[in-house]
Amino acid sequence: DVFFICYDESNREENWQRVLKFHSDAQKITNVDGISQAHLLCNELSKTEKFWTIDGDNWLLQKLEITDEPDVDLLFFDALDPIDKTISSVGSVKLWKKNEPAGEAHE
Repeated sequence: DVFFICYDESNREENWQRVLKFHSDAQKITNVDGISQAHLLCNELSKTEKFWTIDGDNWLLQKLEITDEPDVDLLFFDALDPIDKTISSVGSVKLWKKNEPAGEAHE
């Protein structure tokens, strides 16, 4: 499952349309108060063992796929910060293992 989490990002709709180009079945999670709560909702809604979250200010560069299944609960992927143009894993794309304590790794 792929979830796009947005709140009040100025470029959220453009980024959402980009996600849909790669993942037409992605789900949009919007206006949930607090990123941890949004991650918990994704965990609840996910029907797969692992699921992706994409923060609303992220411009997806390619389809999200993992060919080798890592034995970890959470993976962070780097993204370009739209404000200061630096690359980091804060507020980016993440691969979660379902039913792990979503949101506790960061905030």
